[in-house]
Amino acid sequence: MWEKFAEEICDTLDRSLARVEKRCDNWKDFIDGKKELKDVISENTQINLKGLNDGANLLSKVNENIQYEQGKTRDLIVGDILGVTRGLYEHYGVYVGNNKIIHYYGESDIGEDNVISETGFYEFVKGSSTFFIVDVDSLGLKCFDSSEVVQRAKENIGKKNYNLVFNNCEHFAFWCKTGENIAFQKLSKSHRFYRISTVYKGGAIE
Repeated sequence: MWEKFAEEICDTLDRSLARVEKRCDNWKDFIDGKKELKDVISENTQINLKGLNDGANLLSKVNENIQYEQGKTRDLIVGDILGVTRGLYEHYGVYVGNNKIIHYYGESDIGEDNVISETGFYEFVKGSSTFFIVDVDSLGLKCFDSSEVVQRAKENIGKKNYNLVFNNCEHFAFWCKTGENIAFQKLSKSHRFYRISTVYKGGAIE
């Protein structure tokens, strides 16, 4: 797991160096009269934002690896609520078996155009080195049996009712599991089981 993380650090550093070079090139273009100042500032601001996001993701992965090593683990069960850390927020879905998850899916996890979709693990974890299973019992919530959880999730495939505050991916997952439209965001370690996500583009997980 840490070997994979070391590779990610190298990739992040390579991208960081490329961003420095790009920012320098933009300023050279301004000096040479090839670009307007406003364009240089705009482009370099976008480059800086990408760098901040890269840094947040890297810190998140450090935390994921540490939590995995220190936390509790168990195998997947159909009907589980799964979560994956995306830097500053977390994304949730319902495991329906055969390496498939039903969740709000789109170009961005928090886009209003996201559609409830059934995808593989590759699309769900998006490169994260671990994912977690929500320990719903530890939250004191009553749950439907696994077949009903899956049915509730499948019946909503194709719907587009995403709202970041009132109906996000976590609301959907907990509604499928418990019937309650709730979201905790950033559950403590005691409410999670951790798994390493060795995921391939074909959708299989080891």
